[in-house]
Amino acid sequence: GVSITCDIFQTIAISGFTQYFFDGTSKSYSGTSWTLQSPATTYYIYIDYPSGTFHHSTDINDMIQTDTRIPLGRITTPILTASEGTTGNAVAYTGQSFV
Repeated sequence: GVSITCDIFQTIAISGFTQYFFDGTSKSYSGTSWTLQSPATTYYIYIDYPSGTFHHSTDINDMIQTDTRIPLGRITTPILTASEGTTGNAVAYTGQSFV
């Protein structure tokens, strides 16, 4: 299967995977990644067949399956927040807190 991950820097990574067909043939795809500067944003990931071009969109309608489009999943980039009353460049990521 395919793995879709996102780190705290909003880099979305898609693993390579193999698609198997009913006739016994298969097609392998290399993975890819994008660094996006949009915290707390949901992206819908899909691939165009047979070109193997990966795409991401914030509109779920863009990944509707067709004869040449295969939906792979969705992922939300981490929230990037600062505590109230902080100054300077104090930033906390999801799962972290200021003290």
